[in-house]
Amino acid sequence: MSARVVDLTNAMVAAINGGTFSESFTAAKNYLPTYAIAEADLDDTNVVLTPRASTSDPNSRSTTERTYTVDVAVVSRADGDSETEALLGLVDEIDDFLTNLNLGDFEWLRNETESIYVEDQLKNNKVFISVISATYYFG
Repeated sequence: MSARVVDLTNAMVAAINGGTFSESFTAAKNYLPTYAIAEADLDDTNVVLTPRASTSDPNSRSTTERTYTVDVAVVSRADGDSETEALLGLVDEIDDFLTNLNLGDFEWLRNETESIYVEDQLKNNKVFISVISATYYFG
Protein backbone atom coordinates (compact mmCIF):
# COMPACT_ATOMS: atom_id res chain seq x y z
CA MET A 1 0.00 0.00 0.00
CA SER A 2 1.41 3.39 -0.96
CA ALA A 3 0.97 6.57 1.02
CA ARG A 4 -2.18 8.54 0.19
CA VAL A 5 -0.19 11.66 -0.63
CA VAL A 6 1.80 9.64 -3.18
CA ASP A 7 -1.44 8.33 -4.71
CA LEU A 8 -2.73 11.91 -4.93
CA THR A 9 0.50 13.18 -6.49
CA ASN A 10 0.49 10.39 -9.08
CA ALA A 11 -3.17 11.10 -9.92
CA MET A 12 -2.42 14.82 -10.30
CA VAL A 13 0.56 14.12 -12.59
CA ALA A 14 -1.60 11.88 -14.80
CA ALA A 15 -4.46 14.41 -14.89
CA ILE A 16 -2.19 17.35 -15.74
CA ASN A 17 -0.40 15.33 -18.43
CA GLY A 18 -3.81 14.52 -19.91
CA GLY A 19 -4.84 18.19 -19.98
CA THR A 20 -4.52 20.72 -22.77
CA PHE A 21 -2.43 23.83 -22.11
CA SER A 22 -0.98 26.69 -24.14
CA GLU A 23 2.57 25.39 -23.67
CA SER A 24 3.88 21.89 -24.15
CA PHE A 25 5.34 20.13 -21.11
CA THR A 26 5.34 16.82 -19.29
CA ALA A 27 4.56 17.04 -15.59
CA ALA A 28 6.64 14.83 -13.29
CA LYS A 29 6.75 13.90 -9.62
CA ASN A 30 9.96 14.76 -7.79
CA TYR A 31 10.62 14.42 -4.07
CA LEU A 32 13.64 16.77 -4.19
CA PRO A 33 12.73 19.56 -6.60
CA THR A 34 16.00 21.40 -6.27
CA TYR A 35 17.34 22.85 -9.48
CA ALA A 36 21.01 23.49 -10.07
CA ILE A 37 20.31 26.55 -12.20
CA ALA A 38 23.45 26.20 -14.29
CA GLU A 39 22.83 22.49 -14.97
CA ALA A 40 19.06 22.28 -15.41
CA ASP A 41 17.50 22.26 -18.87
CA LEU A 42 15.44 25.40 -18.48
CA ASP A 43 14.93 25.98 -22.19
CA ASP A 44 11.90 23.72 -21.78
CA THR A 45 9.08 24.38 -19.35
CA ASN A 46 9.30 22.10 -16.32
CA VAL A 47 6.22 21.25 -14.25
CA VAL A 48 7.18 19.40 -11.09
CA LEU A 49 4.82 18.01 -8.44
CA THR A 50 6.06 17.44 -4.91
CA PRO A 51 4.05 16.09 -1.98
CA ARG A 52 4.31 18.77 0.72
CA ALA A 53 1.91 18.40 3.66
CA SER A 54 -0.80 16.41 5.34
CA THR A 55 -3.16 17.27 8.17
CA SER A 56 -5.51 15.24 10.31
CA ASP A 57 -8.27 17.01 12.21
CA PRO A 58 -11.07 15.49 14.29
CA ASN A 59 -14.33 15.70 12.41
CA SER A 60 -16.41 14.07 15.11
CA ARG A 61 -15.78 11.65 17.95
CA SER A 62 -15.31 8.77 15.52
CA THR A 63 -14.00 10.32 12.31
CA THR A 64 -10.97 12.29 11.22
CA GLU A 65 -10.73 14.76 8.36
CA ARG A 66 -7.53 14.32 6.36
CA THR A 67 -6.12 16.79 3.87
CA TYR A 68 -3.07 16.53 1.63
CA THR A 69 -1.15 19.29 -0.14
CA VAL A 70 0.92 18.88 -3.28
CA ASP A 71 3.10 21.67 -4.68
CA VAL A 72 2.96 22.19 -8.43
CA ALA A 73 6.01 24.16 -9.59
CA VAL A 74 6.38 25.76 -13.01
CA VAL A 75 10.05 26.42 -13.82
CA SER A 76 11.53 27.79 -17.03
CA ARG A 77 13.94 30.32 -18.45
CA ALA A 78 12.34 33.75 -18.93
CA ASP A 79 14.47 36.30 -20.78
CA GLY A 80 11.92 39.10 -20.88
CA ASP A 81 8.46 40.34 -20.06
CA SER A 82 6.73 38.42 -22.86
CA GLU A 83 8.16 35.08 -21.69
CA THR A 84 7.33 35.90 -18.06
CA GLU A 85 3.77 36.84 -19.01
CA ALA A 86 3.33 33.63 -21.02
CA LEU A 87 4.52 31.58 -18.04
CA LEU A 88 2.17 33.49 -15.70
CA GLY A 89 -0.60 32.57 -18.13
CA LEU A 90 0.43 28.91 -17.95
CA VAL A 91 0.35 29.06 -14.13
CA ASP A 92 -3.22 30.44 -14.36
CA GLU A 93 -4.17 27.64 -16.76
CA ILE A 94 -2.84 24.96 -14.41
CA ASP A 95 -4.54 26.62 -11.43
CA ASP A 96 -7.84 26.71 -13.34
CA PHE A 97 -7.38 23.09 -14.42
CA LEU A 98 -6.87 21.94 -10.81
CA THR A 99 -9.77 23.99 -9.44
CA ASN A 100 -12.68 21.65 -8.63
CA LEU A 101 -10.73 18.67 -10.01
CA ASN A 102 -11.68 15.67 -7.89
CA LEU A 103 -9.47 12.60 -8.22
CA GLY A 104 -11.03 9.37 -6.99
CA ASP A 105 -11.32 9.61 -3.19
CA PHE A 106 -9.54 12.99 -3.21
CA GLU A 107 -11.82 16.03 -3.29
CA TRP A 108 -10.33 19.37 -4.29
CA LEU A 109 -10.34 21.89 -1.45
CA ARG A 110 -8.24 24.90 -2.52
CA ASN A 111 -5.25 26.22 -4.45
CA GLU A 112 -2.84 28.74 -2.98
CA THR A 113 0.07 30.64 -4.47
CA GLU A 114 1.99 32.59 -1.84
CA SER A 115 4.13 34.41 -4.39
CA ILE A 116 3.17 34.57 -8.05
CA TYR A 117 6.84 34.08 -8.95
CA VAL A 118 10.22 34.07 -7.21
CA GLU A 119 11.48 37.58 -7.89
CA ASP A 120 15.08 36.87 -6.87
CA GLN A 121 15.46 34.00 -9.37
CA LEU A 122 13.83 35.95 -12.18
CA LYS A 123 15.95 39.04 -11.57
CA ASN A 124 19.32 37.36 -10.97
CA ASN A 125 19.12 34.20 -13.09
CA LYS A 126 16.32 34.86 -15.60
CA VAL A 127 14.57 31.78 -14.21
CA PHE A 128 10.81 31.84 -13.70
CA ILE A 129 9.56 29.80 -10.72
CA SER A 130 5.97 29.75 -9.53
CA VAL A 131 4.43 27.27 -7.10
CA ILE A 132 0.75 26.40 -6.72
CA SER A 133 -0.08 24.52 -3.51
CA ALA A 134 -3.12 22.33 -4.21
CA THR A 135 -4.93 20.91 -1.18
CA TYR A 136 -7.28 17.95 -1.34
CA TYR A 137 -9.61 16.37 1.21
CA PHE A 138 -9.45 12.60 1.50
CA GLY A 139 -12.81 11.04 2.21
